[in-house]
Amino acid sequence: MNMAKASAQASTKKASAKRSNIENMYPLSPMQEGLLFHSLLSPTAGTYVPQIVLSFSGQLDGNLLRQAWEKAVTEHSILRTGFYWEQREQPFQIVYRQPAQTGKLWIEQDWQQLSAVEQSTKLKILLDCNRSEPFNLNQPPLLRLHWIQRGDNRYYLIWCYHHLILDGWSASQL
Repeated sequence: MNMAKASAQASTKKASAKRSNIENMYPLSPMQEGLLFHSLLSPTAGTYVPQIVLSFSGQLDGNLLRQAWEKAVTEHSILRTGFYWEQREQPFQIVYRQPAQTGKLWIEQDWQQLSAVEQSTKLKILLDCNRSEPFNLNQPPLLRLHWIQRGDNRYYLIWCYHHLILDGWSASQL
């Protein structure tokens, strides 16, 4: 009996902590409803998962860039938003104070030992796989960043996000 009571108390505490992490809740816009519907129909199609590939050269500090992106997630509520469709009649979005999974936000890779041909092949594979990897729409942030060192002072930054959180104009502003 004490085990059941302790388990119930732990569950209540966990639910309370989850609720305290909620900053706000909103209905979806009609456009978001359509994007959600089609994303759920074909989660690996990548239709609503834009990718931006930036090529850099020069002295860059990847850690500072990663920190800048983490700050952007902290400061922009849409980047801390998750989407829900199963709990209610109408889908809704929840803005969290802290995103649940920042560990998948920034992925670093070192391709310096690969030839230019191997790097090109690997980039194509990465872009295809990255776009088709579905986001867990309940778990913000709904974006991924790959920081790839290609050689001495040469880098790629690949930014992939779900169109539910950003349109093209908003993405360019970010």
